Amino acid sequence: MGRDFYSVLGVPRNASEEDIKKAYKRQALLFHPDKNKSPGAEEQFKRISEAYSVLTDPDKRRIFDAYGEEGLKNECGGFGFGAFTDPVNIFRDVFGDDADLQFSDFMDGGFHSNFSRLFSTTHNTSTFGGFKHFGDDDFDFPCPDPFKKQTVQDPPIETNIQVTLEELATGCTKRLKLNRQVLSSSGQASQEEKILTIEVKPGWKAGTKVTFERHGDQKPGVIPADIIFVIGDKPHQYFRRDAENNLLYTAKVNLIDVLRGCVLQIPTINGRVLAVQLNEVIQPGTQKRVPNEGLPLPKYPGKRGDMIVTFDVEIPTNLTMEQRQHIAGCF
Repeated sequence: MGRDFYSVLGVPRNASEEDIKKAYKRQALLFHPDKNKSPGAEEQFKRISEAYSVLTDPDKRRIFDAYGEEGLKNECGGFGFGAFTDPVNIFRDVFGDDADLQFSDFMDGGFHSNFSRLFSTTHNTSTFGGFKHFGDDDFDFPCPDPFKKQTVQDPPIETNIQVTLEELATGCTKRLKLNRQVLSSSGQASQEEKILTIEVKPGWKAGTKVTFERHGDQKPGVIPADIIFVIGDKPHQYFRRDAENNLLYTAKVNLIDVLRGCVLQIPTINGRVLAVQLNEVIQPGTQKRVPNEGLPLPKYPGKRGDMIVTFDVEIPTNLTMEQRQHIAGCF
């Protein structure tokens, strides 16, 4: 729930597996705990490994694209990093154990170091997760470590987004403009405009959070804040929804129609109109349930909640003697 694995790796949603692999390699080299000792580096290394594990698995990526992280939680029976390959094993699988592994494909991505021998018996070594890895002098990064000397993170920034029930019925894409301060490698501050894309999944519950990690203002010595968008229901002309994604509708019906029976026209969220026959005498507050006319159920793809119609009987406050006699004659 909430995290966008494409954003974690910095790739578009239509990225190829090769693009995803290249993005992982770049970040893995930057945040590997044995190279980067900054606070937060190890957690970021785990996050990018998790994102890579999901987006390179066709089944997991399909579920994530359709239902987001919440869908993966349901599919995996409790979503967490432990449900995936260890980050160290992912790193080893991607880079391999070949001592002569070349990294020339990174030359256009900002890494211009000499990687002709990534693994070597002459390197300083230590252990992370049970395998041998490179020492601190093996890499020569031309750009400063973005988390160097950063000890605290700005508090998260939460913003509410109201989504219509019609949008929740089908899912939608929200594009939001973000203006933030960024720092150059020399520490010069400037303004950056960025478009954030949120894929709202059908039936998302109010309170669902979408997190863009470290997308807040960049400041010297401070880790940027996480930007969190909280989904909320936009008020609707006819409907409200309950915790089970049922749509609640109140139908007003006058006393005469209640007594003699009638056909009520009930709107639906997709624009259709249902004809509901009232044959029995309706009491104020009586409810009728119309199956499968609610919102989609995120945990159960293909299923929907119901519509619950509550009848509000309009009882007149004043009657003439003629009207009273007319009603009495009906019994």
